Amino acid sequence: MPDPRRRERLASLIEQILSQVVARELRDPGIAEIISITRVELAADVSVARVHVSVMGDEDARTATMRALERAGGYVRRRLASELSIRQVPELIWALDRSIERGDRVIALLNSLVIPPAPPEDEPPTAGVATDDGDEDAPAEVRDDGDGAASGDTSGRRRIRLVLPRLLPVRRPRAR
Repeated sequence: MPDPRRRERLASLIEQILSQVVARELRDPGIAEIISITRVELAADVSVARVHVSVMGDEDARTATMRALERAGGYVRRRLASELSIRQVPELIWALDRSIERGDRVIALLNSLVIPPAPPEDEPPTAGVATDDGDEDAPAEVRDDGDGAASGDTSGRRRIRLVLPRLLPVRRPRAR
């Protein structure tokens, strides 16, 4: 059984090689234009590599891409063998990765949140503050600060925008 660090390094190297092969050498028209190898997981004995692939497009494009990758599996494995200096090249199992889609959906939900404005710094918050006797104060009343927007008015709410880092997709040249 190989060292776990060695397996991680090998998985990273396999991911780099597969990304180059898929982007530059595969000419199957069934493979979508934007495809990313998101991660490679190696079995403990390095006999099997599960390759997680993210495909941008509709469900038909994802299905066609996965079928094309299965068809090209032998060629990709031979290219992997020519690049790696190991005795046994792992068998490739292609798996569709939907994590980028889920991340986009979560970011869209977070971006749709409406956050009320923060109370002015010169005033202490009065709503929900516990007193010495254990009771909470009543909610703060709506006041006009003179800027035309009452503090309870929804028009003065702030919106936040959350942007997370994304994997860069591999853009493939179109087959001619």
